[in-house]
Amino acid sequence: MPKYIPSQPVVSLRSLIGSRRLSFPHYGIFSCARYGLLSYLDYVSQTRPGAPRRVLLPDYMCRDVGHALKQHGYEPRYYPLGADFEVSMQALEELETQTGRCQAIVLGHFYGRLSRNRQTVARWCREKDLPLIEDCVHLPFPHHAAFEEDRVAAKLYSLRKVYPVPHGGVLVVGDGRDAFADFLSRRVGAVATGNATEMLDWMVRQVAKKALLLMKMSYAPPRRDGGDELPPFNYAWRFLRRLLPGDSGDVATKRRRENYALYMQHRDILAQWGDVLALDAERDVPYMFVMFLKEHYDAGKAASRLEALGIPAGTGLALDPSVLAGLPRSHPYQRILTLPVHQDIDAEHIAHIMTVLGNPAIRAEVQASHPGQASAVCAQAIA
Repeated sequence: MPKYIPSQPVVSLRSLIGSRRLSFPHYGIFSCARYGLLSYLDYVSQTRPGAPRRVLLPDYMCRDVGHALKQHGYEPRYYPLGADFEVSMQALEELETQTGRCQAIVLGHFYGRLSRNRQTVARWCREKDLPLIEDCVHLPFPHHAAFEEDRVAAKLYSLRKVYPVPHGGVLVVGDGRDAFADFLSRRVGAVATGNATEMLDWMVRQVAKKALLLMKMSYAPPRRDGGDELPPFNYAWRFLRRLLPGDSGDVATKRRRENYALYMQHRDILAQWGDVLALDAERDVPYMFVMFLKEHYDAGKAASRLEALGIPAGTGLALDPSVLAGLPRSHPYQRILTLPVHQDIDAEHIAHIMTVLGNPAIRAEVQASHPGQASAVCAQAIA
């Protein structure tokens, strides 16, 4: 049995410093990805002065994004997603007809699953003369970041969700990148874009700080079920070995996909809990292993029980109250359970997780109070 299951990955830096990984000379680095979104929307407002400050967002969007938009004078309007977080073009058309002209639309790629309708949405946005911003915070930077295939306006990445840094978001701009750089320069008093060398220098400083912090840790957090702690300095070593030659972001991506496949080898156990978010091994890079639980299970209870057993588990994103108020308790968003799939877990960890999930006593403990009724804990954020 594993002594400790890490909840967050410790990722190789070589995915950042490889020459093919930093091929974009124009981008903005922000402390948080949503600040990059706000800056780009302000730029769009300047270039589209007649358009209302209205932004179309997928309804499965963290409430912090909508809150930030409202604080800065924007009006978020949410369009519903279909199965597997897929965009319904009919729903998008209906919302656009109801709301009228908008500033921009945000398309999300949730849990590492690329939207299968992204090119259709991109064509629709070009026809409507509507800037398309891709939310890629659950994807490794710069996965699928080439603009040639779809010509989207901008893409947002969250460095802290994937790389060993405490903060950081990247905004990669397509058309109009020079104009956007000028806009940021006037706004902050200095050019806020940079090249690969500048970004690498910033990343090295951030990583050095975190490396020193980890080296001071004698032990990793103890298991919540009272199990053994990690040996001294083992956690720091797990971090440092990622910096050694031979490990790369490509390896990390491969391991995430392999871990997803390891989960899927236990289909009989998974089927007792619910449905799995389907991923394409060739296109997607799993951010988490996601299940939509059956209605008689309580996702909040399940996550809490697994956490108590030392298994990092979570529920779905904390949604905007206006969205959450319109969702029945049986809605798939209310029944999401997430499990780790990152590259710092292996077959032994996953076998242990599946052993726990296969225990009938555990399933009995996490039954919903009433069929179809989900716990309020399901509104907790995973970000």
